[in-house]
Amino acid sequence: MAEIVAGRALVPWMDDADRQRLDRGDGAAPYPDYSAALAERPPLDQSGVLASLPADLAEHAAAVRASEGAQRMLREGWEIAWITDLRRVVAAQSRVTCETSPGDEPVPPAGDRLAVARLALPLTAPPPTIVQELSEPDQTWTITSPNPNLRISGAFGGEVSPGVHGFGFMFSEMPSYLSVADCDGHLVLRDGYHRAYRLIAAGIVEAPAFVRRVDRGETLLRGGGLPESAYLSSRPPTLADFHDDRFSVDVRLRARRTIARVQATPAGLAIGTIE
Repeated sequence: MAEIVAGRALVPWMDDADRQRLDRGDGAAPYPDYSAALAERPPLDQSGVLASLPADLAEHAAAVRASEGAQRMLREGWEIAWITDLRRVVAAQSRVTCETSPGDEPVPPAGDRLAVARLALPLTAPPPTIVQELSEPDQTWTITSPNPNLRISGAFGGEVSPGVHGFGFMFSEMPSYLSVADCDGHLVLRDGYHRAYRLIAAGIVEAPAFVRRVDRGETLLRGGGLPESAYLSSRPPTLADFHDDRFSVDVRLRARRTIARVQATPAGLAIGTIE
């Protein structure tokens, strides 16, 4: 059975079908009419949200750029900048997990900018949480991780002992970075929703992030996103709205798992047939 965790959902910007899929627990009150609150909402103002990185974080930024995990980001054109107010960054994701998981780094004190930078832009991935299981009847390895950044990082093949060859894939949990897409005049959070939620909850609204301009229509999220018409509107949801009862509600979410399967076929090449 999937683990259930506490979360928040941005209901006013979700379509009816997406709302119906929310698990609010037993006895939840009906959704209010959000139209008046949305009508009174001022248009998006992100002036001054994006700034140059403070000089005291230059050394950490250089270390991030030199790290193996950041190379893909750099190849895609992402650069490190300073976000002056996370609360005014647009949310394209409809849900966020509120609970602290065992692998989460603690939120640092508000005045420790270097510690905040290390949380937002880590140099390495958290300790591995990969679980593997072999089903001999199916000749299938199942690799599971709560980290959404589980990746196939390589492949191998060759003789492992006289007359015996091995072939397979290598899996790694890659670092996840706070990243913000500049899309159609909107600064939209692409990755790092759980960290951004925890930072804002702790009163920390400034942090470094990878930033890149993207075109309208480009996929920002791997899943669970709001319609582009919602997050690129004149009154889109922001990260602050996850903390505002006028625009979000408590929900129960299934804990995320990344699952990969590696199977040997055909079935005639069964495990243990070598004599």
